[in-house]
Amino acid sequence: ISNFEYLMQLNTLAGRSYNDITQYPVFPWILSDYSSESLDLSNPSSYRDLSKPVGALNPDRLKKFQERYTSFDDPIIPKFHYGSHYSSAGTVLYYLVRVEPFTTLAIKLQGGKFDHADRMFFDISATWNGVLDDMSDLKELRDTGGRNGHGSYSEVLEFLPKGMKIDQPYNIRTTVVMSLVNVKSPHRGKKVTLHGMFEDKDCRALEASLVTIVCLVAGDNVPSVATHAILLLHSKETTEDWNGMCEHLRLDDTVRLPPWAENPVDFVHKHRMALESEYVSAHLHEWIDLIFGYKQQGKEAIAADNVFFYITYEGTVDIDKISDPVQQRATQDQIAYFGQTPSQLLTVPHLKRMPLAEVLHLQTIFRNPKVVKPYVVPSPEHCNLPAAAIQACSDMIVVVDWNAPAAHVAQHKWQPNTPDGQGTPFLFHHGKAPPNSGGGLMRMFKGPTGTGEDWQYPQALAFGVSGIRSQAIISITCDQEIITGGHADNSVRVISSDGAKTLETAHAHCAPVTCIGLSPDSKYLVTGSRDTTILLWRIHTALASHLNVISESSTGTGTQPSSSSNSSSHLIEKNRRHRIEGPIQVLQGHQSEIRSCCVSSDLGIVVSCSDTSDVLFHSIRTGRLIRRLDGVVAHTVCLSSEGVIMTWNEIQHTLSTFTINGLLIATTELSVSTSISCMEISHDGRNALIGINSLTNGRTSDGNLQSSKVPSVDSHPESEETHDSNRINVPTPSICFLDLHTLEVFHVLTLKEGQDITALALNKDNTNLLVSTSDKNLIIFTDPALSLKVVNQMLKIGW
Repeated sequence: ISNFEYLMQLNTLAGRSYNDITQYPVFPWILSDYSSESLDLSNPSSYRDLSKPVGALNPDRLKKFQERYTSFDDPIIPKFHYGSHYSSAGTVLYYLVRVEPFTTLAIKLQGGKFDHADRMFFDISATWNGVLDDMSDLKELRDTGGRNGHGSYSEVLEFLPKGMKIDQPYNIRTTVVMSLVNVKSPHRGKKVTLHGMFEDKDCRALEASLVTIVCLVAGDNVPSVATHAILLLHSKETTEDWNGMCEHLRLDDTVRLPPWAENPVDFVHKHRMALESEYVSAHLHEWIDLIFGYKQQGKEAIAADNVFFYITYEGTVDIDKISDPVQQRATQDQIAYFGQTPSQLLTVPHLKRMPLAEVLHLQTIFRNPKVVKPYVVPSPEHCNLPAAAIQACSDMIVVVDWNAPAAHVAQHKWQPNTPDGQGTPFLFHHGKAPPNSGGGLMRMFKGPTGTGEDWQYPQALAFGVSGIRSQAIISITCDQEIITGGHADNSVRVISSDGAKTLETAHAHCAPVTCIGLSPDSKYLVTGSRDTTILLWRIHTALASHLNVISESSTGTGTQPSSSSNSSSHLIEKNRRHRIEGPIQVLQGHQSEIRSCCVSSDLGIVVSCSDTSDVLFHSIRTGRLIRRLDGVVAHTVCLSSEGVIMTWNEIQHTLSTFTINGLLIATTELSVSTSISCMEISHDGRNALIGINSLTNGRTSDGNLQSSKVPSVDSHPESEETHDSNRINVPTPSICFLDLHTLEVFHVLTLKEGQDITALALNKDNTNLLVSTSDKNLIIFTDPALSLKVVNQMLKIGW
């Protein structure tokens, strides 16, 4: 679990909720450097001291708070260090004023108008300095509110690029203009300039033609902003100094970022890296003690200079015992808007997080790729290769070959990170091909199975359609069941991995299915078709379907005579829960054949692309089109758990990443002589793998990869990559390790010539990478030292 996820869980346990603006989740300020040109996350001085509350970070200011605590003496009100709070409705709205519905809430909180311009959120560095120096400013960071209007999860404010940009209809410059109009100053008649838009306009002209000026500022939202501006003109009385107004005129619509942040997305990325850094992981428990733990109240809170006004603590005021309605209401308002301390979760010190190096299942191939070594699985002719899809489970590998949808299916037993005693850091046992391998009519055309080239695994009964990539129409569920498309009858089928039998068939498309995508938790399936539509299906596990059969049969037979076996069987079949339910949504917007699609149940979105349309985002819940990446042409799309979309344009040879809000993060270009055969994103959503093949040795006319007999993988897989004009130039075939945010290559695994990559798969903890090649080899990349560490750990615990 990440630090971010853990803090979210603590906030939930402590009663913090997106449903209450006065009790939003609390997050700490992490960094203290907002002025350097570059940010060094390896330098401890770049971080805030997490062992102290915000009010104690500045020693000079802390002395004043301590003096207040010592000198304060009241028979009713207990002593306190801080009269304001780190968590309140005003703090949440301060950060999120640029994003609805918080813009409207902020206006309501201020009595129907925006706050004074100099008190609004314009500058990260200035906000941090205020937190350090201002006696009334103690705010920590806030969470942005869980789900945005499109049903996708957002993150903490400092991790939310959209929070750094203004949202219409309210423009912060409008507030500045309105403040300027109301200035009472002898300089009122002088000419002013606002980014060149108001040259030769004086204040009288501004006041006389307020609506016109606001129209220039507001852009496409003239009526709502203009009306709002007129209301403010008649309600707001300002006495700000003219120089102060001129200073505000130079402010931008977006928040001013630190010098080390190139843009809001980069700011988000670096903050997330800081939150998950080793330094923060080693000290985060200290901040948890202050906010949720034993230093929140009592003697420990006094010693830590962490005492707030008594009414902010849970249980200190019994509202029901206040008999005066006016006083009761006033107390409720004070609690609601002054600030509330989270519920105390711990009365003992929180444990320190384990060092990353000691957590074996986090030693992924991305953490230290230079120690990763290749291991070729012996007897590759028994592996069912080349593969179009691979799934690596904890005790099994499922391999589906390149003949999809009439594919052969193999199950191999394995145990990752368990040495076999012969120098291989995993156990692997080939699956067995049954004497009558194959299914249905396919068995009629097969001879006896044997060894070598005659070795045959069960084959699914299917009649495929030409011109569809095998990789695009196969997905393997968490239950090791295979879902296939590309059938001539336009169906979607569920195939068992044991025997390749067709378990279920679903029809809904009007043309063959050209691509399918499965959510990581195997709860949702999306299918794209030549009919230009995308269908969303709900997937039920095999266990749930089986239990439903038992439940329904028990209910049915309870009212049937025992002799009515046929009726009972019919009732069971009728009430059986299908593995594929739906379609539950029909997603539209494309104009041609769907090339690629993916879905995430956590993010609540479906991402898709076609040859002639933009990349589209649809909502799982409503089925509505929620975003379009205008002008973005993609032929393959991937979606990370962090909400980053990766696209591949095979014509322009460009690889790009976008945020879930449609902002471009990075773009890189590959050589025109290469192509990406497959893409895989790490489970934590931070890294990606791409398999790069040479076009000269790439696909044949039918879309399959050519096969050739060549030596196995290079014993020295690492290769130096070069970048020319933002281009990735690497030998082919190769596997590139990418930072998903920057698309920078940080490691390359180079294979032998002719070993074009047909499929990639990561096991669940990302410690093993499985690669299928066109020369019918299965290569497993892993750190050999990890298996020895696992054995030593097992021995220590008495295994």
